[in-house]
Amino acid sequence: LLEVHVEARHGVEPAQVETIIAEEVAAFGGSHAATRQAGRDAARAAVSKAAAKARRAALLDRDSAAAWADAIGAMTLVRGDPHDLERHIEALGAVDATDVQRVVGRYLVPEGRTTVRLVPATPASEVAP
Repeated sequence: LLEVHVEARHGVEPAQVETIIAEEVAAFGGSHAATRQAGRDAARAAVSKAAAKARRAALLDRDSAAAWADAIGAMTLVRGDPHDLERHIEALGAVDATDVQRVVGRYLVPEGRTTVRLVPATPASEVAP
């Protein structure tokens, strides 16, 4: 699940904001012609950092024997194998930019998108204090 929350300035059309977001998602997925090497390098570094952070968080969130037991029990219940927790934590650290680009290209496509627009009936500048 990817959520994008945007609060546009007065006068900016929601469709314009949606277009910009769609272009950014497409660029990260590698399907945008304007994607530059520097941008890809930055994305790779960001993904590497995020993967390491996710792995650390998965380890540090289990700060007691009871927390580890709960996690192992849940993994056994959901996947049927207590060792899947260890594999899952290692997989978090192994995610790379290619994995993210593959997922973006597969799931973050217009056909799978839900857009909710919350536009005030009266602009804030016209509301009496």
